[in-house]
Amino acid sequence: MNAQKIISSIILITLILFCLTIRAIYISLPSNSEILNIKIQKPIKIYSQDNILLGEIGSERCYPVSYEEIPQRLIDAFIAIEDTRFFEHFGVDFKALLRAFIADCKAGKKIQGGSTITMQLARNFFLNQDKTYLRKLKEILLSYKLEASFSKKKILELYLNKVFLGHHSYGILAASQLYFGKNLIDLSLNECAVLAGLPKAPSVLNPLSAKNRCKQRRDAVLLKMLEQKRINEQDYKIALHQSIDASYHKKVVGVAAPCVVDYIASLLHSKEKIFIHEDDQDIWTTIDSSLQKAAQESLDNGLINYTKQEIVSSVNIININDQETALKNLKNFYSSTRLIPAVLISKEINKINFLLKIGEVIEKDHLSENLSLIEFKEKYKNFPLGSVLYYDTLLKKILMLPVINGAVITLDQEGAIKVMVGSTSYSQSHFNRVTQTKRPIGSTIKSLIYAQAIDQGFNLNSDLQDSAYSSLDEKGFFWRPQNFDKNYMGTVSLKTAFLKSANLATISLAKDLQLDKLWSCLAILTLSPIEQNPSLYLGSLDLSPLQLASIYTAFVNEGVFNARPFITEKQRNLAIFKKLCSPQAAYLISYLQQNVLSKTNPVLAESAGGKTGTTNKQLDLWFAGFHHDLTTVVWIGYDQPRSTGRYASQVALPIWTGLATNDSEEPRKERDVPENIFFKRQGNDLVPFWDKKAH
Repeated sequence: MNAQKIISSIILITLILFCLTIRAIYISLPSNSEILNIKIQKPIKIYSQDNILLGEIGSERCYPVSYEEIPQRLIDAFIAIEDTRFFEHFGVDFKALLRAFIADCKAGKKIQGGSTITMQLARNFFLNQDKTYLRKLKEILLSYKLEASFSKKKILELYLNKVFLGHHSYGILAASQLYFGKNLIDLSLNECAVLAGLPKAPSVLNPLSAKNRCKQRRDAVLLKMLEQKRINEQDYKIALHQSIDASYHKKVVGVAAPCVVDYIASLLHSKEKIFIHEDDQDIWTTIDSSLQKAAQESLDNGLINYTKQEIVSSVNIININDQETALKNLKNFYSSTRLIPAVLISKEINKINFLLKIGEVIEKDHLSENLSLIEFKEKYKNFPLGSVLYYDTLLKKILMLPVINGAVITLDQEGAIKVMVGSTSYSQSHFNRVTQTKRPIGSTIKSLIYAQAIDQGFNLNSDLQDSAYSSLDEKGFFWRPQNFDKNYMGTVSLKTAFLKSANLATISLAKDLQLDKLWSCLAILTLSPIEQNPSLYLGSLDLSPLQLASIYTAFVNEGVFNARPFITEKQRNLAIFKKLCSPQAAYLISYLQQNVLSKTNPVLAESAGGKTGTTNKQLDLWFAGFHHDLTTVVWIGYDQPRSTGRYASQVALPIWTGLATNDSEEPRKERDVPENIFFKRQGNDLVPFWDKKAH
């Protein structure tokens, strides 16, 4: 009797503890309000000002759809293979759980899950993927809460929008677009069965990398649908004999602008609350899509032309076991309308084959390359199989992607970012040179110094001394700068000194100026005081292309610049407008900048101008200038600084010109001539002067 009491007590205590455990687990589960506020996290889409999609924030694809938008054959496919009794149970199918438990015991390991669609939904939203009995218990309890909160249709809608289906795709629409390039309504029964077969093991059963296993799983789905009378015999046989024509479909964008997307993402995650948005809100930027595209093409073209004389010693190597693997590895490489990644897949005596990122195979022989057989062998002998080069669709040639890189940034008068191109191969480096590269700005600083000179009483005809100069630097060494041609001009006008970018005349001028205003303006951009020394007069100051473009907007904005350029309208109220110089000085400097451009492009110079900048040892090549009311800066150089062997006028200027000639938009307003500016005829030119004494 005592033994029976003890046993009864133990059973009672066990039941009490079990109930307390269940209660504790139940209390720890998400509340009813959390469940009712379930949201599908979708990527934030980034648009240009003219409503063109530039990209998405987040590598994951997820495009939620309503239950009514899902074809019945797709619903039937998922229910047939994942949860036959979905519309009959209340979140948990104990028959399936018992069957899975017996199978696991026989196998000595976990081989079946027995999870219903509701249980999978609970796991996908609120739980981890650990295969433990505690998690399974949580799934069961949470499934009851989900069934009590939502209709069956809503549960199925949430599940089909959340389920992971491989290759960063979450939900049926994302997977449909990724694998088949289709909307849901266009999916065949065969394709519906493929998608329904993926949740079990998205990587192992993937239609891109495991077509045989994917086909076996698809066949199993179709058979289940037939057995459950969700399809008829004829439809079953037709679908069963169809091939699986899946391929990787990248996200479709109007104009690819990855550095813009990443820049927006960095702002969203910054300490400054620059955006106020809901989780599902898309973002419209100030980017001009046509100019963005033109800038990328101009940068690509300029660096391709440069690379024709550049020696490249190494390239990326990828796995090319089969075409599917090669294409999968190629998808991460940068491409444009002109440049398409091409991997070397075979080499013969006088012929090589390349697989393009778009899936096409091209053959190149020594005749098509216009090379002798010896030259052909020499050109490609050092490239092993798997080498990633680029196919130039314009020249119809295989090229090496430039090792040199660059950046292009365009701002309007108010500081709105209209163009941001951070690289010619951004997807490989993920380094935005517009904002992250800070290099000496070289002779572009002369526009800023000469503007201060005009405000302090100099005019275009003022005499400057272009003669030898030396000084001790902070380390006790003599600094002896020289002009480009290593000659001295003696007495020279301010206009001539600017047009010839005379270093020594600029130093002579700067020594006679009060430049505190200039340094304070630049310190706003650098966020730190400027350490003053004579080398600053020749552009030793490090700025990013964005910072240089910001201050250069002063020359089309009456001497005022925005120290905080913005890329969305919601940032406009954060602008910091500062005065660099007077409207008159800005006008006269823009006149000089037009004269610089007139040497190479007199037609463009009627509405445009700028200043080149080539730093010591030709490490950095700059061109900063305006076209109508837009300001654009181009920077060219190596990420690990080394000589480019060129001057800015040879590389940066043509890229800038290529973009400017694509900007056909008329200025928003005509530029007014500031008061007290008058013109004198000198030879064939009308030269502007500022009469400070005029009333």
